[in-house]
Amino acid sequence: MGRKAHKLDFRRKLKAAAMGAAAVVGAIAISFVNPAACRAQSPPGPDPSPIFKAVSIKPTTPPASDMVGEWLKQDHGTSIFTATNAPLVELVKFAYDLDDSQISGGPDWITSQGYDVTAKIDSVNEAQIRRAFQKVLADRFKLASHRETKELPVYELVVGKYGPRLREVPPDKVVPGNSRMIINEPGHLVAKQINLAALVRVLSYSTGKLVVDKTGLKGFYDFALDWKENPEIAGQPGIAGTGQGDSPTPDEIAALVAAVPEQLGLEMKTQTDPIETLIIDHAEEFAGDAPVGTAHSN
Repeated sequence: MGRKAHKLDFRRKLKAAAMGAAAVVGAIAISFVNPAACRAQSPPGPDPSPIFKAVSIKPTTPPASDMVGEWLKQDHGTSIFTATNAPLVELVKFAYDLDDSQISGGPDWITSQGYDVTAKIDSVNEAQIRRAFQKVLADRFKLASHRETKELPVYELVVGKYGPRLREVPPDKVVPGNSRMIINEPGHLVAKQINLAALVRVLSYSTGKLVVDKTGLKGFYDFALDWKENPEIAGQPGIAGTGQGDSPTPDEIAALVAAVPEQLGLEMKTQTDPIETLIIDHAEEFAGDAPVGTAHSN
C-alpha cells in the first residue's frame, strides 16, 4: 500500500531532529555513522543484538503533528529510549537510522497515529540499540519490510577549499551527556560537543533532502550556524520557525546552503547517489503495552 508524505509540522520536526541527534550523541558518546557504512562493517553470522528489558508503547490521542521528539539517555548503566506522540514512521527512522526520503510504503496511519514510548535496555552501543528496537517494532507492530537501493538526489557535505571552521573538542574533554544542539529562534543553531553525523541529520531536516557526510571529520565540535529566511515571505506556510507548513521553502534552503560554507567551512554539493532505502511491506496498529517494568517478551 502507498502512503501519503509525512506531514509533521516542519518547525517541530527540526527541533525534534536537533534534540534527538544531540541526545543520542551525548548519551552514549560515540560517533554516528552512515547507515550503509554501518551495515557494511557489521560482522557476519547471527544478530548479536540484546533485547530491551522493559518496553511500554501506548497510542496517543493528539495528532502526530504535536510530536515532541525522541531521546536516548543513560541512567546508571541503563539506556532509556523515550518518544512522545511519535508516529510509527518516526520510530522506524530511529530503529533503522534513516531519513524521510529513505522510507516508503506502508498504510497511511503510520504517519498520523502517534505513540508514547519508553524502552529500557542495558547500555550498549548505538548500533545495537537500534537493532534491538527493530525487534520491538516487529513484535508490537508486526512490521515487515525489505530494502532497495535507489538513485536519490542528495547533498554531499564536504570540507571546503579553506578547511573546516569548527572548534574541535579535545578527545579528553568530551563529556558523555554534555552534547547540546539548540534551535531557539528561526534560522539559528547552537551546537556543543556535536559530531558531523548529528549535524547532517539537522541539515537533512532543514533542506528536506538527505545529506550525506563526506567530510571525513571524526571528532566532536562546537559551532553556531545562522541563516535567515527572506523577510518578505516570513510567516507564510513552509517557513522554518513560523510554526506553519510541512517543509522548508526554496529561499530558506538557499540561505542555509550559502551559510554552511561561510560559517562552517563546509560545502553542500548537489549529487545523485545510490542510497539504500526501506520499503514497508506490512504494519499493524498496536493497542498498547502495560507500563514499563511489567513483563512483555520481545
